[in-house]
Amino acid sequence: MRSTLPQPLALLLALTGLPGCPKGNPAESDAAAAKPSSSTQAQTAPSTSAAPLPSSAKSRACRVGAPQLVTEGRGGITHAIAANGDAVLVTWGEKRKPGPNGGSFPEDATQRFEMARLFDAKTLAPRGAATVLGSQDAVDAFSNGAAPFAAADSSLRTATCAWVAFAGKLSCTFADVAKATARAKRVNESVPGPGPDGERIAAVDMGDHALALLPQCGDLRLVSSTATEMPPLFADPAGGLDGCEPKGKADVPALARGGDAAFAVARRGGGLVGRKIVRAAPQGPVVQLSARGLDVGAPAVVSSAGRASVYYASSSGKAPFALTVTHWADSGALTRATLATGSTPAVAPAVAATIDATCVLLSWTEGSGKETRVRAGLVCNDALVPSTAIDVSPKDVEAGDSELATFGGRAFVVWQELPKGRPTELKLAALSCD
Repeated sequence: MRSTLPQPLALLLALTGLPGCPKGNPAESDAAAAKPSSSTQAQTAPSTSAAPLPSSAKSRACRVGAPQLVTEGRGGITHAIAANGDAVLVTWGEKRKPGPNGGSFPEDATQRFEMARLFDAKTLAPRGAATVLGSQDAVDAFSNGAAPFAAADSSLRTATCAWVAFAGKLSCTFADVAKATARAKRVNESVPGPGPDGERIAAVDMGDHALALLPQCGDLRLVSSTATEMPPLFADPAGGLDGCEPKGKADVPALARGGDAAFAVARRGGGLVGRKIVRAAPQGPVVQLSARGLDVGAPAVVSSAGRASVYYASSSGKAPFALTVTHWADSGALTRATLATGSTPAVAPAVAATIDATCVLLSWTEGSGKETRVRAGLVCNDALVPSTAIDVSPKDVEAGDSELATFGGRAFVVWQELPKGRPTELKLAALSCD
């Protein structure tokens, strides 16, 4: 949920045949996620200028194919995507009038459902209708979102969490969505409250276990598929579970694996913070990733062994939002660079790794108000390759909030569109880069 759109929608793009590029939120607006609080302070790490573009990158170009409808006419919010083997998995949330079992909901209430749908990675044809992963069980319960992730055994899995306030219980489920007979792992924890009440989580496979990351007041809660109880991620005197006021809450979590460690990132207190996770436990200090004194948007993170790169939009408050990357080394050292995408405001980046260590695949939302579009391109040595920068959404449709995933030379991005007079849509299209 990183769009600046008043009513963002979603479109999924499959990027196929990317030389050097194998892998790597709605009815409610995410303007707050794209343009957060300005209560920040002074720079904490030096900015860096981009190195020269690799000569092999300068001649690359990308093309977009025709879109394929993903959603089923009910709209979609807080979407995400993963790819593995021969399939692509898209998850999203839907808010509907309560169903037959929603007797505890008042007539004017809406009930949240977490949805998933599989697609063939080669043809992008759907492998059946969307399925319900979970739902909001009561008015005072919270469905915390769904996060798809690729597992080491080539399966595609999901993590979903729900907090029931009156019972003081958090329940998270890790499931293989492609295998109906596979037993889901369910983890229940006692969380008397205040508990997780957000609608976006992140998840990652760590080999012998999976991790889910979800906001809980001013902190992030880690949940392991092994049911190992873990401490809050950012608990310290400056924040933690006491920060339940809107300005103190953590939000828009991001999570990526790099070797035996995972790098967790979220926005908190007007800036971006991160922490390393090793063996399902936080390790080392909480790291301030964004420069102080700036407004920052939701993060996207990609990592390799020993380093994470965090992409986000930032602004001094007067200048248009621009895309920034913070490189976070295992040693704790930080370096930053600003990406030149043009004079138009750029927000809501998504990122995926490529086989070329000097390049990543990036998508972002460009424009302002209702005149926004999704663009994508290769970023090499912290510089956008001009020949690869393209529109991935139609110019005459309000669009934004992209998410990326890649596998086996194919890359996929999900984004939101708001056609005039029609509901939110998720669509699937193909992009080739050579």
